[in-house]
Amino acid sequence: MDNLFEFMMGIISILGAIVTYFIIPYIKESISSEKLEQYQEWAALAVKTAEMLWSETGHGADKKAYAADFLSRLFNAKKEVLTKEQINILIESAVQELQH
Repeated sequence: MDNLFEFMMGIISILGAIVTYFIIPYIKESISSEKLEQYQEWAALAVKTAEMLWSETGHGADKKAYAADFLSRLFNAKKEVLTKEQINILIESAVQELQH
């Protein structure tokens, strides 16, 4: 009976190690990719809105500033979630996607 208990405890500790090493990082990665998709959708919306506000050419800086400010207020209101560089990358990606 003692041997069975020790065997079961060994199996449980091995399963715990597997969960910690493989499953938890997988869950964190999937959550991060879901957040990235959400950030991309909001960036696309901000770029489209800026395009509608300034329909004439020559206002690229205004459009980018509007989109960057919108995303910063949306995601960084309580704490910094996205850096300025990440916001710029999201905006550039949304602009390229909009042009194609």
